[in-house]
Amino acid sequence: MTPVLEVNEATNTIIATADDQVLDRIEILLEEIDKKVKQVYFEVFIVTASDNFAYEFGSRLGLYGTGENEILGNNGVLTTTSGIIGSSAPTAESDIAFGSSVGSLFNGLINGTSGIGLITDVGAATFKAELDMLESDGVSTTISNPKILLTNGKTGEFKQTVQFTTITEPTEGEPEQISGEAGLILELTPFIGPDNSIKLKYYLEDSSVGTAVKGQVPDKTLTSIGSKSQPIEMYMKNQEIVVLGGLYTSTESDSSQGVPGTNQIPGLKWLTNNKEIADNQKELLFFIIPTIL
Repeated sequence: MTPVLEVNEATNTIIATADDQVLDRIEILLEEIDKKVKQVYFEVFIVTASDNFAYEFGSRLGLYGTGENEILGNNGVLTTTSGIIGSSAPTAESDIAFGSSVGSLFNGLINGTSGIGLITDVGAATFKAELDMLESDGVSTTISNPKILLTNGKTGEFKQTVQFTTITEPTEGEPEQISGEAGLILELTPFIGPDNSIKLKYYLEDSSVGTAVKGQVPDKTLTSIGSKSQPIEMYMKNQEIVVLGGLYTSTESDSSQGVPGTNQIPGLKWLTNNKEIADNQKELLFFIIPTIL
């Protein structure tokens, strides 16, 4: 039988007519040139856990005096006494009200969620003290579930980023436009072994930018595992869960302000100072499930 190959354009197929020996050779040839490329389907669960603690304490101290008192002089009439924070108090009633900085000697309130106040007459004067406090501790968890299909040996990338663009204002030369991005980047490259084991190369990056200032490139804070040029290597099995972690950041701050010289005086330091403490922590965990297709 003379071998015949017929093309069917309607079904986009080729029909081969020949004896069995020729057909077997054609089948062997097709298996060699039509090999399917293996792929890996990655299901990723990204867990972002944050713990934010804040403590704030503030105070306001006020003083107002009026009336007659021979000890104070000025022909027996007390000159109005008020602080240097805010405006002077025209009457005692306006000065003694809580929530007002009028006539204050020190004003460091923070608009907290709890507080205590005291208004009392001291001879011919009225004394006012306010304390304001806030303490908060919040834990939050965010979960995202991207899915990535990658060909064996090819690199894929998952991003949760924000783009930013700024124009510099140099003292010399032309302004330059600079663009960038900040956020979460996960880069994966799978290599499938003969026993369906997977060698995975990966790179993790988490970054953020500071406050934008006109004409300046914003500061960028970056935490990463590996690098694009030298990714981390690990081995994993088909359809088994692997956990990637290690992207942990912690930011702490402790600041205070007040009237100089009063920090070491018991009692008085609480009326003439304020204090802020913050401790913010964040950790990223990646749960990866590979499936070879």
